[in-house]
Amino acid sequence: MKIYTKTGDDGTTGLLGGSRVSKTELQIEVVGGLDELNSCIGVATAIGPSKSLKDRLNQVQGWLFEMGAYVAAEDDEWRSKFPPPSQAIETLEQWMDEYESKLPPLKNFILPGGCPLGAQMHHARSICRRVERDVWRLHHQTPVEPELLVILNRLSDWLFLAARWANAQAKVSETLWKR
Repeated sequence: MKIYTKTGDDGTTGLLGGSRVSKTELQIEVVGGLDELNSCIGVATAIGPSKSLKDRLNQVQGWLFEMGAYVAAEDDEWRSKFPPPSQAIETLEQWMDEYESKLPPLKNFILPGGCPLGAQMHHARSICRRVERDVWRLHHQTPVEPELLVILNRLSDWLFLAARWANAQAKVSETLWKR
């Protein structure tokens, strides 16, 4: 199978179900944002996290593929074949509880950065927050499953804690924001 089909040369792309839409549609922007977030997390996995964190990042990447398929579906019939991974909410909350119990409490804002892995996780967090805003815009046009919005909200929180965790594991101090 060839990677190029030439069908997108006219500025359209295919949805799951076969219909074609403009590449400028918000739906496609959201799919692209989820893909960008997935790639950013892929860079984090290449930096060399612990096995535990890498396994979690890989699980998140799978969830992002599932969410992308849901958003890329042309209608409710197709979306029902690709529901958002509802177990992600509870799993992310468990991961956050674990990290928060082992990290010092945060009393000030911190600057994104730290070790390369921590900085990459902060980058992923900021992309996740943009994607969440885009999904809210899409939701106002075409309602999406509320779980999708909750997952992205929890994911950005977990990515923040994962950045803090990566920095703590690397013994890199967080830089407090000074006004």
